[in-house]
Amino acid sequence: MSRYNYFDSLERLSVLSARAVFLSCSSARASAQTELASIRQDAGRILCELERELFSDFMPPLERADISAVAHALCRIIERCADILGYKSGKNSIYERKSKEAELCIRLSQLIEESCALLRSIKHPDQLPDLVGFRKLLCDARSEHIAMQKKLSSGVCPRSAQHSLCLLGALRRELSRTFDTTVEVMLNNI
Repeated sequence: MSRYNYFDSLERLSVLSARAVFLSCSSARASAQTELASIRQDAGRILCELERELFSDFMPPLERADISAVAHALCRIIERCADILGYKSGKNSIYERKSKEAELCIRLSQLIEESCALLRSIKHPDQLPDLVGFRKLLCDARSEHIAMQKKLSSGVCPRSAQHSLCLLGALRRELSRTFDTTVEVMLNNI
């Protein structure tokens, strides 16, 4: 039996990634940069510890590649959030106007957090997370993104908001890939 608790590490990474999404997609706060730096540090430490254990553990509870894939996907979410917060300071940032896509990204990250908690106990296909619900939120977020792109191209939104919109789209895509990876791991281990 494994002495290292991989599930705890994945759950901690999912909590950190959900917090990072909240910080990057909600109203700007002076402490957000500092808190995100701490989140990045914690995530990096957890990831290194997890990988070190994967190399030395004879029999982890899931395939090594699966554990590593979910951990790295969660860390990529945090990095996309760092990109957003690094750019967010501009006056014309979409986030300053509380975009619907940003709100949906926060909800998507919460669903990923819930899904990572299921990895520990999932035994049957009927325990899978709400796949349809996640896809619906993702589709809604994509539609909001397209609507904002149209506003940008028609001049309703300033051109300077274009980069922040691209960064938010990159975060949404990373959230989608992370959910897919997590569900794939579940399906491989039922």
